[in-house]
Amino acid sequence: MSKKFLVSILLVTGIMAGSAFAQSLVPLDPASISNGHVYLLEDTSGTDSSAVGLTGTAVGAPQPAEGLSGPALHFDGVADGINIPDSDFINVNAGPFGTRTLVAVFNCDDVDKPGKQTIFEEGGTTRGSIFYVFEGLLYSAAWNRAEYNWNGEWLSTPIGSGEWHAVAMVIRDGGEAVEDDKFEMWLDGQLIAKAPGGHLHNHGDNNAIGYTRQNTVFHDGNASPADGHYFGGIIDEVWILNVSLSEAELRTIGPNRTAAKSPSPANDGTDVLRDGTLSWEAGIFAQKHSVYLGTGFDDVNNATVAAPLGVLLSEAQDTTSIDPGRLAFDQTYYWRVDEVNGAPDFTVYKGDVWNFTIQPLALPVTDITATASSEFGASVADKTIDGSGLTGDLHGASANDMWISTGVPASIAWAFDRAYKLHEMWVWNSNQFIEAFIGFGAKDVVIEHSLDGENWTVLEGVSALAQAPGAEGYAANNIIDFGGVMAQHVRMNINTVQGFAPQTSLSEVRFLYIPTFATGPNPLSGATEVAADVTLSWDRDGREAGRHDIYLGSDPNTLALAGSVSESIFDTLA
Repeated sequence: MSKKFLVSILLVTGIMAGSAFAQSLVPLDPASISNGHVYLLEDTSGTDSSAVGLTGTAVGAPQPAEGLSGPALHFDGVADGINIPDSDFINVNAGPFGTRTLVAVFNCDDVDKPGKQTIFEEGGTTRGSIFYVFEGLLYSAAWNRAEYNWNGEWLSTPIGSGEWHAVAMVIRDGGEAVEDDKFEMWLDGQLIAKAPGGHLHNHGDNNAIGYTRQNTVFHDGNASPADGHYFGGIIDEVWILNVSLSEAELRTIGPNRTAAKSPSPANDGTDVLRDGTLSWEAGIFAQKHSVYLGTGFDDVNNATVAAPLGVLLSEAQDTTSIDPGRLAFDQTYYWRVDEVNGAPDFTVYKGDVWNFTIQPLALPVTDITATASSEFGASVADKTIDGSGLTGDLHGASANDMWISTGVPASIAWAFDRAYKLHEMWVWNSNQFIEAFIGFGAKDVVIEHSLDGENWTVLEGVSALAQAPGAEGYAANNIIDFGGVMAQHVRMNINTVQGFAPQTSLSEVRFLYIPTFATGPNPLSGATEVAADVTLSWDRDGREAGRHDIYLGSDPNTLALAGSVSESIFDTLA
C-alpha cells in the first residue's frame, strides 16, 4: 500500500490514563481487516483496500489530490461523491447493533458553506449521514435501536476551513441501551464527547462517501434535497469497522497527535524580530518540552538531552514558549521542540526541525533620485538605481543598463526622500563586455555625503574601486562602509577610470540604511473614518530607541508633542 495509515494497533497493553504510549506502535494493515472495510480513495474507483476488495462507483468527477498521508480525492461540493456497495460487513441488520467504529480523514474547503456537507453516509434511502459538516461544526450521528430514528442528540465540535482532521465515531458493546453513554466521538486522537447509545443499521442499502444518497431526512431535522448534500474538500480515507477500537488505538488517530506544532515564528519565516519569543502548540500528551536552537540544521536535528551538541536551549520546561535572548541579524536559525510525556514512562516525541531568519541589520533605501554631471545617450544616471540589468543581485553586461558619462572627470549624485543612517553602499562598476580591454569603470573616486545637498563631507577611508569582469552574472565587488553617518545626499566624484576610456561608467548602486524610525503604523497612513478614541501603535521600533515621542496634529507641518512612551503603543485619550 502507498499510504501511511493513521489507525494503529497497540502491541503491548497497560497504558495509564492520560499517558502517552511508551509501547511500540505499528500501522494497522488494511489487508488484515477481515471485519470491516478501509477505503483509501487513491483514485476514483473507490476500491476497498481491506481483504474484502469491494469497488465503489464515482459520482460526478472527484479529482486526485494530495491527502494527509498520500493520494486522496477532492470533491467539488456540487456533484462529486463515491457510491460504496453494501456487504455483510456493513449491513448489520441482524446485529450486533452496538459494536462499530467509523473513521474519516478529511479537509473541508469551506466549513461555512450553506447546507450540510456529508463526509460519510451509511444507508442511503432510509438512513442518514454519520459524519458531516454543517454551519462550521463537525457532526457525528447514529441511530437509536428501539425506534430506528435519531435519539434526539448529536455530537458536534467546531472546526476550521482548510484543516486536516481525523474523526472517529465509536459504539461500544451494549451501546444500544439508550441510558448508557456508549456512543463516542473522537477528533484527532482526543475524546470530544459521549452520548446515549445508538447503532448503525442500513437495511442492505449502499453507502456513500462525499455526498448523501437521496435522503429524505437527516439528523438535524431538515429535509434533504433529492440530489443529496455534497462535501467540498479532500477526503483521504474512510474506515468502516465492525469492532470497537480501544481508547489506546483511538488516541493514535489524527494529524500531529504527539509532536509539537504551529511554531511561532512560522516555519521558513523571514524578517523575524531579533528580540522575541519562540512558541508552539503542544502535542496531546506532552507534560514537558525540551527546546533545541542553533544555526546548523544537522546539530539541531541530531541533538538529544544526553548529547546536546551545544544547541539544547531548555530541558523539560513546563511552558510552551521561551525567550531565546537577543539573536543575530541576518542569521537563519533552526529549532526543534521535543514533547516529553509524564510519569511513569517519560516518553520523548522528537519534533520537526523548523527554521526562521532574523531581520537584516540594514535595509535598502528605495526612494532615490539620481543626477550626473553628464550622460551619454540613453545611459542616464537613473540606470544606476532602476534595477535594469539586475537578476537578483547579479548584473548583466549591456551598456543600455548602465550610466555612462561623456567625459572624465565626472560626478554622479543620489538624493533620498529623507535622511537615513547609512550603513553601506554597494557598487556594481561598469560591466560592458569590452571592460577588460577599454576600462570604463570608475577607479579613483571621492565619496561625499550631505544632509542638505549644499554642505558636503568627504567619507574617509574609501579605496580605489575594483574593476568589473565584463561578463554576465556580475556580483557587486565594491562595498563601501558608511559607518552609520546620517545623510540625505551622496555624491561620487570620479577622477580616473580602470583603463584608458575617455568616459566613465557605473552599472548599479545600492544604499543600505539602519532603520532608526518606527515603521508599520496602525492605523495605516491615509486611513479614514478612524474612531476618535483610537489607540496608536506601530509594528517595529527604530533601532536603538530609548523612548518614543508622539507628535499629533491636523497639519503635518505643525505637529505638536502629545506624549512620550516606552512601549510601541500610545493611547490618544490618556
